[in-house]
Amino acid sequence: MVANTTACKQLVFLAAVVPAPGRSVREQFAADPSMFHPEWIAAGPRAFDETQLRIVSEQFLFHDCDAETLEWALTTNELCDTRHLIVEPSPFERWPSVPSAYVVATGDRTLTPAWGRRISRDVLGQDAIEVDAGHCPHVSRPGEIAAILDDLARP
Repeated sequence: MVANTTACKQLVFLAAVVPAPGRSVREQFAADPSMFHPEWIAAGPRAFDETQLRIVSEQFLFHDCDAETLEWALTTNELCDTRHLIVEPSPFERWPSVPSAYVVATGDRTLTPAWGRRISRDVLGQDAIEVDAGHCPHVSRPGEIAAILDDLARP
């Protein structure tokens, strides 16, 4: 984790998996299936089929984007390929001692908002910040995300 290798003042998880020390995402999901929406898990293999990638991306990643943003977002699909991250264990043994925040996308169709809220309270020790968006709020709601990050950066 970056906080264990580089000086940082805060970690912000944006509609993201909060890694468990020494565990892979697959291990975390096996221990807590509420992490991901069942529809996302069922659709997973289709994301690697070139004929299905656009459909899966529109349905789960970019469903709340306007038409112009959607067309641009679909050109970034390769950046969303997390297959290697799913099986790699987190490279840290204990949680870093740095303040952290979690932003829950309330319309997320991949990670469940309930999981994000719970992890924020249980692991990060505070309530999550909520934004009315899908899994990629930095794409569909960049102004709102910039404002949240700006607020978090203020002392």
